[in-house]
Amino acid sequence: MRSHTFSQSILFVLFLILIGAGRSVNAAPGDVDLSFNAGALTRTDGSPPDVYAVAVQPDGKALVGGSFHSINGTTRVFLARLNRDGSLDATFNAPLQSFGGGSLGAVQAIVVQPDGKILVGGSFLINLDVRAVVRLDASGALDPTFSINNGGSFADEIVLQPDGKIIVAGQLGNFDGVQSRGIVRLNPNGTLETALGLAAGLSNDVYAVALQADGKIVVGGSFIITGTTRTMLARLNQDGTYDAGFNVGDGADNTIFKLAVQPDGKILAGGFFAHISGAARSGIARLNADGTVDASFTTNANGEVRAIVVQPDGKILIGGNFGIINGALRFTIARLKADGTLDPFYPMGGANALVRAIARHATGRVFIGGNFTTIGGAPRPKVARLLDLSRARADFDGDQRTDLSVYRPSNSIWYDLLSSNGANGFQAFGVNGDIPVPGDYDGDGMTNFAVFRPANSTWYTNLNPAANYGATLWGLSTDLPVAADYDGDSRTDIAVFRPANGNWYILKSFDSTLRVESFGANGDLPVPDDYDGDERADPAVFRPSNGAWYLLQSTAGLSAQLFGSNGDRPVHGDYDGDGRADLALFRPSTNVWYLQQSLDGFSAQTFGANGDMPTPGDYDGDAELDIAVFRPSTGAWYLLPSTTGPSAQLFGQNGDVPVPSAYLP
Repeated sequence: MRSHTFSQSILFVLFLILIGAGRSVNAAPGDVDLSFNAGALTRTDGSPPDVYAVAVQPDGKALVGGSFHSINGTTRVFLARLNRDGSLDATFNAPLQSFGGGSLGAVQAIVVQPDGKILVGGSFLINLDVRAVVRLDASGALDPTFSINNGGSFADEIVLQPDGKIIVAGQLGNFDGVQSRGIVRLNPNGTLETALGLAAGLSNDVYAVALQADGKIVVGGSFIITGTTRTMLARLNQDGTYDAGFNVGDGADNTIFKLAVQPDGKILAGGFFAHISGAARSGIARLNADGTVDASFTTNANGEVRAIVVQPDGKILIGGNFGIINGALRFTIARLKADGTLDPFYPMGGANALVRAIARHATGRVFIGGNFTTIGGAPRPKVARLLDLSRARADFDGDQRTDLSVYRPSNSIWYDLLSSNGANGFQAFGVNGDIPVPGDYDGDGMTNFAVFRPANSTWYTNLNPAANYGATLWGLSTDLPVAADYDGDSRTDIAVFRPANGNWYILKSFDSTLRVESFGANGDLPVPDDYDGDERADPAVFRPSNGAWYLLQSTAGLSAQLFGSNGDRPVHGDYDGDGRADLALFRPSTNVWYLQQSLDGFSAQTFGANGDMPTPGDYDGDAELDIAVFRPSTGAWYLLPSTTGPSAQLFGQNGDVPVPSAYLP
């Protein structure tokens, strides 16, 4: 639909011709993050080390485990923690040691518990005794409340149950002196609860474990079930007994290295097999909850799959030793859509050798480990971080950084200063009276120009240059636009908050269906954001009359918190980089920013002057929102990036609307 009042359409086309060549994606999903570099991992015997396990903490620090003895010349045996830039975290040093003259041992599994303690599995010396699993505190010291098992085993996988009990799998012939046959379950204090492999009749090693919602345990590896013809794949009941109702036929014809259970109960399996559950599937397969092959998932790899991570949006990250997925080039790492087809946004560069481990942070950034030395041609030995779609507000060039940008109501032109190359751009889009509603409406990682026109209750989005614009009738003239990604598909959804009845009307981009939430009251300020870190925006309001925030989180439900007072301006967002939006306020009367950060706690910062407009954004690309203001009287921006320190720049004039402020009420 076209609006006859869209008077700027001719200029719009001309400006596209002028600046279109300058608008390109500068950082695609899957590109190596050049701001993260761990440097060289080495072994004392001179042989090449491997990274077998990667885990990421809520604060963005990465734990890496493998067969290395040092990082950049600093001794770290088998386990290290890296800061957000990849440098070694000197505050973390685990007491692990190699054995066999330094040639033996490795860390194969790492799990970060909700309380911050760290479970580590593999084979290593602790106090001169070989151990398979330990628990560490946040500094790397041994947790004295956790029982250290007797040696003789090698742990390849650790899974933490919801009740705090711990499943350990691997080359476990004996565990604490008990015959275990590949898999055991420990109590939360580390003592042995059940030798699951013995109860199930497994013959040998278990490399992969996935826990189903009903508590049943899917296992994969290199084993047979005693008394059956089933190999490599099985399901155990909660007590460890073999579940004969899991219909996988004879299992798989070769080793299974990784399992993952999707939210819908379907099971992903990765390994070195060519047949599984009676069907031809190479390297990767998806099974229904009953064990039969999902016929709709026909993905094949030309090599082994070692790592699988299911994203909140249903996409699937896989790593291993392959070069082709579904007939297309993909070197050792790829991302699939939920139906198994390749995600075209993920690049073909890949790693130059085996990817053994993948971990994904709530910010969308992906950590990988293996025995590679380069990623997409960039030197990154053994461990690297990959970018995802940019989530930065007002990021018009997709480089993960907020761009200085304004919308000028007097002429309906958008002006931006691209952070990737310093280029100035401008584009007419809108008419007088429109409300700017920028967002990533097409899911390409770049912000689109968009406006809501109260005069006709229509949203106009700059998605299709050939058609000049897209238009969607949604809302009433008195509604407040609350555009955000409510369904987790990486695309901004058209949505309004109606003060008259406290209702939210959301048009989900995933399936074009309507979602209605009754949440809020007249006078509330809508502050939608991802407060629980599930990559979906939550309806939320700030109530000036009592200084309370009310959140309707998709995972945690309703919550309320007093934070602020009448006259404060909400400036919500993720200031500590943990993937969760923080409660935050700017107090114009004192120019103080008050932050209640989900990871770092409370802080206050004076920044700005009378009349300034708060414009928080990620100006340095570190996945943390930065404090910033736009000063209308001078057209100056004042930024306080978390990595580079204060800066100022002229861009705009009095009467302009700074685009980052359009994300705020």
